[in-house]
Amino acid sequence: MARTLLELIQQATNEIGILQPSQLVGQVDDQSRQLLALANREGKDFAMLANSRGGWQNLHKEYTFTTVSGTPDYALPSDFEYFVQSTFWDGSMRWELIGPITAQEKQILRYGSVTSGPRRKFYIRENRMYIEPEPTTTGETIAFDYYSNAWCQSSSGTAQQRWAADLDTYKLDEDCFVQGIKWRFLRAKGLDYSEEKKAYDEDCMRVLARDGGARDLSLVRNEGVPFISMCNVPDSGFGV
Repeated sequence: MARTLLELIQQATNEIGILQPSQLVGQVDDQSRQLLALANREGKDFAMLANSRGGWQNLHKEYTFTTVSGTPDYALPSDFEYFVQSTFWDGSMRWELIGPITAQEKQILRYGSVTSGPRRKFYIRENRMYIEPEPTTTGETIAFDYYSNAWCQSSSGTAQQRWAADLDTYKLDEDCFVQGIKWRFLRAKGLDYSEEKKAYDEDCMRVLARDGGARDLSLVRNEGVPFISMCNVPDSGFGV
């Protein structure tokens, strides 16, 4: 069962050796406010840690919306952080969307071309997704994958971008969170935090390496290419 924010902070303070808080969110004393600020910093930074590897699987989502005739632009998800590339699909036509196109390509399609062809294109402006050409049919499905910026949630399961209550829970690795609070607190107080930071970095790399699993790495140079195909069948004399 997931531990609450208060339980995670109490675990960290116990390991540091300072008085554990009985409440955190809403407290006005300096230490509680500092611990809450560090908790939000740790959550945000840890959520971004996996960006170079694609992202945390627990923050990976799919988003779909349906077109409205005459409406070219559509809102992104409220918890949108960044796209998973090459996941943009027109579910109704069963083909991949082209894009995101550049501003120059958009202007050519809109003002320089008589027709843009059957394939839909898209671009992003002001956190909205624009479809080119403008949809003329209502109810067609557009889908893409993205990573959420909501790394914590309320006790009722509402996704959040920062801690809002003591009973909120963390959506990522709890042990790394506790380790992160420890070294950040020690650094903020001007104390030596080298060992705690080392332990934190090692735990982060372990969790990152295991998150979402990994494909087998093949030693075959032409992985995915069949050994017998039309490429190695002679023009004549086959089977002789």
